[in-house]
Amino acid sequence: LVGSEMCIRDRSRIARTYRFLDERLTATVPLDVVLAVRPEASESQVLDDLELFTAKVLDEEGVDSAISAATLVRYGRSVLPVDVGDVAALAYLRTNLPRILERFEHRPSRRYRVKVRLREGTPPEVLDRIAAAAQEMRTGRTHWTGLFVRAVDTTRRLRADLLRGALSMAFVVSVLLAVSTRSLRLGLAAFLPSLFAPACLFGVATSMGMTLDVSSVAVAAVAVGLAVDDTFHLAFRIAREIRQGRSISSALRRAQCSVGRALVLSSLVLTAGLGCLWFSAFLPTARFGLLSAGAAILALLANLTLLPAGARMSRC
Repeated sequence: LVGSEMCIRDRSRIARTYRFLDERLTATVPLDVVLAVRPEASESQVLDDLELFTAKVLDEEGVDSAISAATLVRYGRSVLPVDVGDVAALAYLRTNLPRILERFEHRPSRRYRVKVRLREGTPPEVLDRIAAAAQEMRTGRTHWTGLFVRAVDTTRRLRADLLRGALSMAFVVSVLLAVSTRSLRLGLAAFLPSLFAPACLFGVATSMGMTLDVSSVAVAAVAVGLAVDDTFHLAFRIAREIRQGRSISSALRRAQCSVGRALVLSSLVLTAGLGCLWFSAFLPTARFGLLSAGAAILALLANLTLLPAGARMSRC
């Protein structure tokens, strides 16, 4: 039996197809859907459920392959010398290719696994549609696991954390600036410039289809840090000019002519330095450099335009 199994594994169409997929698709992101079958469900019903679900998954965007016990049964029927039903083909596979079939079927617990491979960069919404299709299977309950599930959960948590972190940091900056300059209005005027850079940066990146990952989210802290640094320098100079008895227009003009020039030069140096990372062959590093350079420019524009406008409107 062992010798027969090794011969079949080396020469059969099923083994060659599975080995080809397993070797060629290792660079994609795996997703496993597990079906826990109810005791009253028959094997033919389970195979019909798996075949229908596999067909739906293969129609989704970004799916490279989807293999289940039903897929192996379909190949098994095509190589058998006589026409047999699905249950008989499954029994043949259990006898002759147990090592391959055990990756898709656990008979003691009646659990069947569908192995899905997705291309990198597949949108997270694909997981929602696959999960909805899995819940339509009538022979049991399903759950899903794998690297793609963890990647989607991480991405969605990063987005939520990014929003909360940017709002919290902008609020803290406004409070600290109001306390240090003894001007509540100037603190309120600094709230919007602190959020402008990360909001514009990730709005443009999302519209361009750029994937949000850990390296990209780290740019949010860089963007807020650059904006805060420029905001404090410019706001302190504005408050200082106002305390010396100058009007808001004169204070803004003197602050932009003195501190503003230094901010422009420092931002250009940062942009040039961080922009060099764009030429890196490592994609996360290149993306971090591009977004960080954009954050430096956006932070400068926000502080040279939005901060003076907010100070003028609030009549600091």
